[in-house]
Amino acid sequence: MPRYVVLRHHLPEHASRPSHWDLMFDLGDPTLPTWALERPPDDELEQTAIRLADHRLAYLTYEGPLTSDRGRVEGWDRGICSVVSLSPSSWQLHLQGERLSGAVSLMRSAPDSTEWAYSFIATKPTRGA
Repeated sequence: MPRYVVLRHHLPEHASRPSHWDLMFDLGDPTLPTWALERPPDDELEQTAIRLADHRLAYLTYEGPLTSDRGRVEGWDRGICSVVSLSPSSWQLHLQGERLSGAVSLMRSAPDSTEWAYSFIATKPTRGA
């Protein structure tokens, strides 16, 4: 069964970008496709998601400091996901986790862009942070 994890990525104060949430999917490949979100992934307002380099599978369960002074990560949510559809420019999934339960849509803003539109629609009320 495919899995997902959301990590809260706390960056050091001197970082060039703000802290964010990393949304990662384990779809059976040796790496985790990953997007960075500015706001919590349970926010039902559309937001920009930045496609990052794929991460190692170890991040499914890792919490703690990151090497090279990149801050630290803590688990925010994890669970299973089902793929509704996947294409190079559109990912539609359903999440069932500790906090999130609902439909996720990731739509690439332009070919070869790292910017994607992220939206979440809850199928039941999400738990508080």
